[in-house]
Amino acid sequence: MSGNSSRRSPVERFFRMSLYVFAGLVLLQLSLALLAEIWPWLLGIGIIAGGISITVWWLRHRNTW
Repeated sequence: MSGNSSRRSPVERFFRMSLYVFAGLVLLQLSLALLAEIWPWLLGIGIIAGGISITVWWLRHRNTW
């Protein structure tokens, strides 16, 4: 086998990169759609976790006085 057979033409590289960009955009769209459906749950979990963290911090500092 010669070394030239493994090299891709510029047109083939262009279409391959276009396919990668298209696949990336499709995956980004799917992830944003999923995030749009579950964002209230994520926000609620974040608020609960923040409240617990603040409560634990406050109790620890209150007991050190």
